[in-house]
Amino acid sequence: MKKGLLFFIGITCLLINPHAQGKAPVPGNDRKVWLFYLDKMARPVLSNLAAGKLKEKMPQVLSAKTDNKESRTQVMYLEAFGRVLCGIAPWLNADEGAADETAMRNQYRQWAVQALANAVNPASKDYLRWNGGQPLVDASFLALALIRCPWLWNHTDSSVRAQLVTAFKTTRSTVPVFSNWILFSGMIEAFFCKYGMEYDPVRIEYGIRQFAEHW
Repeated sequence: MKKGLLFFIGITCLLINPHAQGKAPVPGNDRKVWLFYLDKMARPVLSNLAAGKLKEKMPQVLSAKTDNKESRTQVMYLEAFGRVLCGIAPWLNADEGAADETAMRNQYRQWAVQALANAVNPASKDYLRWNGGQPLVDASFLALALIRCPWLWNHTDSSVRAQLVTAFKTTRSTVPVFSNWILFSGMIEAFFCKYGMEYDPVRIEYGIRQFAEHW
């Protein structure tokens, strides 16, 4: 994860997460410790996007060395959402845990469903940017999140699904840099493949072969 992303998510946690400055659980229960930090990192992004207030609440903090700051400022919201959701997707899809963890997961599931709806709805104040270079990168993280968490896709309204597909297809107009970026394009197509939609197998096959046989 990029240092810039870590920095602005950390600032966001401190400014808008009421739990961010609380004390972590006493070492010894690793699961509770990890849940504490999951909540500290993910709550500001998902709760605010679900409420349609991510752009309003999230500080625009970028590294002084960031190139093309105007563009990166526009895409930072998708960057935060895609990567946070990707990171917690396996947990969202799981069922195990004590009662308090189950309650916490149910809350996050509700936020994730509504956050996704706001992210892809052009009428939403928190509609995210999907066209351009960096949006391809971060849309692929969101695609991976949905691959890792079928629960979320299965509980997404059909109209939201259609808007999400439109958003993902928008990224096809971006020609990936000849690097690990070819895998970002492939991940979008892998999402389409997993959920039984028309996809471009060449984008997947090319990325895999390039890395496996040449890089």
